[in-house]
Amino acid sequence: MIAMIFVLGLIRGASAVDIAYGDFVCPHRPLIMYAGEEREVGIRLQNPLDTDQKVRIIISGDGGGVFNFDEGDYMIKAKTFDKEVKFKVKIPETAELGAKYDMGLKVQDVPMENQGGIALTSGMGIPICVQVGEYVSPALSPETDESNLVGIAVGVIALIIIILVIYFAMRKKK
Repeated sequence: MIAMIFVLGLIRGASAVDIAYGDFVCPHRPLIMYAGEEREVGIRLQNPLDTDQKVRIIISGDGGGVFNFDEGDYMIKAKTFDKEVKFKVKIPETAELGAKYDMGLKVQDVPMENQGGIALTSGMGIPICVQVGEYVSPALSPETDESNLVGIAVGVIALIIIILVIYFAMRKKK
């Protein structure tokens, strides 16, 4: 029992590095990309502790080769909430509509060199889901066309009303 208390006394605090990403949440809201598209995507690492933390990020699933990331160690300064780590996703030109790619990053704490005693490390996984969707040009999107038509119709109606008001106002003066 005393040995257990002694070991617990030597343990330094566990890491509190966390990850924030809201652009894509697996599997409910995948990242939608079209065939042939290449995109740089980022995740943000956070460290609310008073000491710097080091993490090692490695690929835990490459999604069939569409995922490109520089594995390695990253230093997260104390009280940092926006350390961005970027990776690239490139969908093949031949990808079929609706195809899904599951990828992942694994984040592991790396004990700092100056820590004495026993260091407690932890890890977490970041699932990344990508689904191939249909490319729609912003100029041709139905939402854009409908909003333009509504704007034009409202403008024409407003112009007609103004002309009628001026016409009846001039008619009453005579």
